[in-house]
Amino acid sequence: MEENQTVPAMIPEGDFAAFLEGEKVETLLSPLGYAYCAEGQDADLRVKRLERLEVTARQRGATPAQMEDWHMLRNRELDVEWMLNRDSVRSKARWVALQGSPLQTIASVQPREAEYLAEPYLPRGMITILAGHAGQGKTTLALWLASHVSNGDLMPGGKPGNVYYFTTENDESIVLRPRLEAMDARLDRVMVMRSDARQLTLTDPRLFEMHKIFGGKPDLIVFDPVQSYVGKKLDMNRTDDVRFMMDNLNKLLHATNAAVVLICHTKKAPMGFNGRPCELINGSSDFVNAARSVCFLGRDPARPDVCVVAQEKNSLGLPGASLAFTIGEDGAVHWSDEECELTAAQILTYSNEKRQHAARPSERAQAALRDLLAKNEKMRSTDILEACAKQGISRSAVYRARDELPIQKQRTGMGSFWSMPAKSQMDTTTE
Repeated sequence: MEENQTVPAMIPEGDFAAFLEGEKVETLLSPLGYAYCAEGQDADLRVKRLERLEVTARQRGATPAQMEDWHMLRNRELDVEWMLNRDSVRSKARWVALQGSPLQTIASVQPREAEYLAEPYLPRGMITILAGHAGQGKTTLALWLASHVSNGDLMPGGKPGNVYYFTTENDESIVLRPRLEAMDARLDRVMVMRSDARQLTLTDPRLFEMHKIFGGKPDLIVFDPVQSYVGKKLDMNRTDDVRFMMDNLNKLLHATNAAVVLICHTKKAPMGFNGRPCELINGSSDFVNAARSVCFLGRDPARPDVCVVAQEKNSLGLPGASLAFTIGEDGAVHWSDEECELTAAQILTYSNEKRQHAARPSERAQAALRDLLAKNEKMRSTDILEACAKQGISRSAVYRARDELPIQKQRTGMGSFWSMPAKSQMDTTTE
């Protein structure tokens, strides 16, 4: 043997004995069992270990047919390979053993680049979260994505893609179809749950069967909102339950290479909140942990009619630039070409402050009454109610505000009139 030749390390006797005691007959009489006997350069030790292995296999109930197959395997392959290259048996046994193992060497993994429906916001085969306060346009954006996957605009080569859109909050005939039509979707490529079908969950086995029914794997899957698909037996605030759901969903994505969008609602930020935006997403933090991309949707503080998408998390690289769009009267999305530098924290803070500091109905009604009665010494109550209604203030809010203010009421043959004492009007002016 050449001095520079690498000699495989011999498997210790303790490891060999444990192998004989703990493995089944099928494993003993396999290339892995042979490797335990032949590991190292001592031919005599190899023979002795092989004898012990065969005795153990017979004691474990190995059949004559199994022993015959084992001897054929030895004579035709393993003994010859060991004589030519003693390390080859070790390598082959290791390879065979890995076939039945959940482990694999990283060398056996073929590298590939990430695929996207919209880079870097929507990776294929992975989970994306789209989060935001209510009324910010999350469903509209999700429908835009569904439309442009179905008609091929977001697909390689322009080939139309398949979309599964799961929603419990939007009627398919009143909301979904009209909006998808306005966005030029291929309606025959967008699948929704029938209204009479049993509610689906993220752990439902039917998810794995749907692509067989429609004859094509989905390219995009949307759950709007994800809270509706947790199921009664699982808790979206429990880490173990959420991790179970996310692991199950990832299995589906690995099988289909689809991109999935989980639409999530966000909590109101407490006063003085300076944490990470992801902390405001409802439910366990494992929703965010399992997602490879997390995007927030809010409004531009300077232009409340402009929606902003800001990517807060991108596990595959740097977060993408924030994007701005407006929503037309028909529900269509119109993207802006202007650069947007707003962050997720900024759009969430604005949306949250707008909700927190928006005047309550009674406060708005009081302000309206003060303004009207400051301009008019006396007003008919019906005229006041009509003026407030134009501002979106209800009759009940107006009456509550009237009772909370020092408003004087006077009824005459011409109707009921309200007025504000001069002192109250002066106080309002000086404030």
